[in-house]
Amino acid sequence: MKVAGGVRTAEQAIGYLVLAQETLGPRWLDPQRFRFGASSLLADLVRRLAEGRTGPYRRPEPVRLA
Repeated sequence: MKVAGGVRTAEQAIGYLVLAQETLGPRWLDPQRFRFGASSLLADLVRRLAEGRTGPYRRPEPVRLA
């Protein structure tokens, strides 16, 4: 199962992970069976990792992925 489209934040991703575990069981929380296809989610996670090192970011700035 590949979740894509509209998954932009870590909170949304967690919601899908909970939904998958409660509906399909913990065996589905495996990269072979469940994954995200959302570049916006990746950008949010990169910003959050940077925030952990440098403090909160003031506004969402574009993250260059390439």
